[in-house]
Amino acid sequence: MTPEDSGCPVLDMAARAPHAQNALLRSAGPAVRVELPGGVIAWSVTRSEVIRALAGDPRVSRDPRKHWPGLADVPEGWPLAPLALQQTFPTSTGANTARHGGG
Repeated sequence: MTPEDSGCPVLDMAARAPHAQNALLRSAGPAVRVELPGGVIAWSVTRSEVIRALAGDPRVSRDPRKHWPGLADVPEGWPLAPLALQQTFPTSTGANTARHGGG
């Protein structure tokens, strides 16, 4: 998928002007569909109050496997997979969370 096809801002993970990129995203709204490297589509939440609301909502999980419809489209060997798809305490849900002492 090309940037033109997705209609989303393309995030430059090595941006020389990350503040300008962040300002562009914030000006687009509180949650913006973005294209990550490899043509992967995701959401960028740009407001701290929205992040807090999402983090406190029991219907929302930090596990990308639960809330990322485009996860199936992530290409094999995607360079951001180790960061985005890692299973750690903050992304644990259900029995895993209870086992670690969380909600």
